[in-house]
Amino acid sequence: MESSEQIPQPKTNPIIKSLKWCDLEAQWLQEAVEMIRSSIMSVLREHPRCFLGLSGGSTPRKVYEQLGSMMLPWDRLYFFLIDERYCPPESEDSNQRLLKETLLKSPHIHPSHVLVPRCGDLAYRECIADYDQRLRTTIADPKMVIAVMGMGPDGHTASLFPHLNEPLCDALDQAQRDQRALECDALRIQRGQEVLEPHMVRCPWPNAQEVVGTSTEVFAVRDRLTVTRLIPRAHHCLLLLRGESKRRLFEEIAHSSEGGGRWPILWVLNHPRLVTLGAP
Repeated sequence: MESSEQIPQPKTNPIIKSLKWCDLEAQWLQEAVEMIRSSIMSVLREHPRCFLGLSGGSTPRKVYEQLGSMMLPWDRLYFFLIDERYCPPESEDSNQRLLKETLLKSPHIHPSHVLVPRCGDLAYRECIADYDQRLRTTIADPKMVIAVMGMGPDGHTASLFPHLNEPLCDALDQAQRDQRALECDALRIQRGQEVLEPHMVRCPWPNAQEVVGTSTEVFAVRDRLTVTRLIPRAHHCLLLLRGESKRRLFEEIAHSSEGGGRWPILWVLNHPRLVTLGAP
């Protein structure tokens, strides 16, 4: 009897698998807000407080407005900007202004629970160092963080633009390798398996900077500030997309052989607990 040869099944692309596409904006908005709410409650079941990392741009505006009207344990919620353009806070290009016009209109949020760069008060390099220091002091554990991210038309995210310098690429790659190793150790322990050589649990804030400066010659406001290695270590990550062009770009990046230096969004797309939510 001839042996039958099994035909290998194609593997599901984990990045493509993370995408949930909504046909209607109302559905997208409802799902985005509910995902953030459920992620917050998941963090608060294990930790005393939750830090919501927020990105700018036009895509999340309605999400932030809706989120501010929800019934949440606001006294345990804190907020910080994942990236910012170095410009006055009242500028139309400022992400701080976006927050003030949306989420921060909520009477439940105390100003002391909001962490943003002091772009209007400090010189650029001083602003980076100050925000870096305040983040390290305030956020004790990345597992208390939920990151809300977006993607630009060139595949950039959080002011991390294509063709990043090599040291920054290496730092982001290392953060992802560390996180994957820690996730594997935790899974083995959960299954009752012995971990012979556990990955060293490093201090959440090593000596290297967490907040760095980046620049762009393509988009508004050249000089930027951005959080780096905190994002791969966040408890949850939600990527918000709007428009068919973003969907096509997302699929192109998911199948691309190029790495994060070309597509910085890959440092988000490879997050172990990523949900990507899109709509036309």
